[in-house]
Amino acid sequence: MRTTADAHLDRVVEAIQNYLSRHPGAADSELGIAQWWLHEWLRNSGESISADTVRLALERLQRLGVVENVDVAGVGRLWRGVASEAN
Repeated sequence: MRTTADAHLDRVVEAIQNYLSRHPGAADSELGIAQWWLHEWLRNSGESISADTVRLALERLQRLGVVENVDVAGVGRLWRGVASEAN
C-alpha cells in the first residue's frame, strides 16, 4: 500500500527530473537542490521538503541512472544529471 510519504517522494523525484530536463548541465549539493532546483515546485505546490526527502529522491534517481554524485575539487560532493551518450 502506497503512503502519503511515497506519493510525496514521487513528486519530488519528478520535480528534480523536470528541472534537469530544463537545465541539463546543472550540478548542485543536496542543499542547493532543495533551495534552487525545487524552489519553483515548492512555491507552486505549497508542499515542504526535508533534507532526507531530497536525499531519498536523489538516491532513487541515481539507481535509475538519471543522476550521479561526483566529488568536485574545492567544492565538495555535487549531484548532476548523467550525460546522454547519444552522439
